[in-house]
Amino acid sequence: LLTVRLEIHSKLRMEEFKDLWDSVLGFVVKGDQMSGRPGFELRGALLMQAKKFLETLHSRQLKTLGQVMNSEEWKQCDVPFEIQALTQRLVRGKLSGPRLFSTSSDTKGKRMAGRELVFAGRSYRVVNSLLMLVSFLERYLSCATQFSALSSSVLSKITEMFRFYNERTNSLVLQAEACKTAGLKRINTKNLVLASQSLSVVMSLMDIVKKILNPCLPEKYQPHLNVEIERLMVEYETHKKRIADKFADMIQNLIDYCCKTGMANVQWDARNADGLGKPQMYMTKMTHGVISMYNVLHKHLPNDELQMVFVPIFQLFNTKVPQAFADIEPTTPTGKSRVRVDINHLLSSLRRLRGLSGPGDVLENFLAEKFGSPSSAQPASKESVEKKIARSEETQEFSAQVPEQEVVSAHPVAPEKKEIKASIDTASNNGSQNGTGDSNKNLENQNDAPQHDQEET
Repeated sequence: LLTVRLEIHSKLRMEEFKDLWDSVLGFVVKGDQMSGRPGFELRGALLMQAKKFLETLHSRQLKTLGQVMNSEEWKQCDVPFEIQALTQRLVRGKLSGPRLFSTSSDTKGKRMAGRELVFAGRSYRVVNSLLMLVSFLERYLSCATQFSALSSSVLSKITEMFRFYNERTNSLVLQAEACKTAGLKRINTKNLVLASQSLSVVMSLMDIVKKILNPCLPEKYQPHLNVEIERLMVEYETHKKRIADKFADMIQNLIDYCCKTGMANVQWDARNADGLGKPQMYMTKMTHGVISMYNVLHKHLPNDELQMVFVPIFQLFNTKVPQAFADIEPTTPTGKSRVRVDINHLLSSLRRLRGLSGPGDVLENFLAEKFGSPSSAQPASKESVEKKIARSEETQEFSAQVPEQEVVSAHPVAPEKKEIKASIDTASNNGSQNGTGDSNKNLENQNDAPQHDQEET
């Protein structure tokens, strides 16, 4: 009878299959007591039912997770109360049976929904697919705790789901497949940082999995659990490092673009006193771009991860800026003053980014050696920089419009009027002085796109 109903039983809900398992196992135990012999065949048939149930559950959940990730726009979502309560149970290691992914319209749940997922004492801004993964994880762990014979199989299913989420996130975000599957125009800073935060949550879940599964597994499988978790940790850490490197790539493109297109138009030794004592346009765009990215990252990342992201960014400034000024040779005190104002403005802006160690004194030493004492320059005041940061906090994303690899993009921007929510506007630079032809060339590599207006937030 069990063999005939194998397919039907594999599609039961968790509660229903648990009832079936308990009923058949109870019958087997009584039969063993009455006959004095163990009922191996009936136990084997029951175990086959459980394995088929787990396999069907796993296939269904992977398919659903893949569909949700393909439509994921990588925007922050609210965290339902049910999911928050679920994570708290996971942290305590107390599973109260299966919890289906909530689609309830319960007003109390909606009213108590939060903007962040609180997990193990830390708050995370996450996306919808991550919440679904958390819900699916509890189902697997419930299988392991309620059907102990499945614990080793559950381990393989959980590692497969974690690896699937990591690889699919890499394809959708870093490789920009989300531009095709979800219709995103480009992958921006906020998309990247939300992906990184979701990966961090999964890494925290790995410790929970180890804590809950270890007592359920036979002793010979426990070393395998540790090996699999360590391997997954390495894969996720590598992925997060690649996302952090992408932030540095975006800033490198920003520096290259601003220096290449802006410095060539500066008349360092011009006698005109207009704007003297103020940073040049290319430098204000550069600092505005960095501040815009900082505001997004500071809002989403803990301080240690924020510091890790900005260490290579500061190193880029310490390397690229001296290279850009290597051929600048102003011959008048006015020209040298203009250089000092620009570099001091950059230094002042970088040093006032809260929670970071700063760029050090490399640029300051370079400025003193090549252009004389910086004392005569007027660096940006603390008040002006803080005002700039406050204005930039209104910008919720950083989409660097610079040549080629400014952001991950799967298709060019259509030639229509657009609002650029970033620090770099490659099309409008206060008139034809900066050359509209060069600007259009840098818009997502559209070499012959018609000229169009852009606005700077």
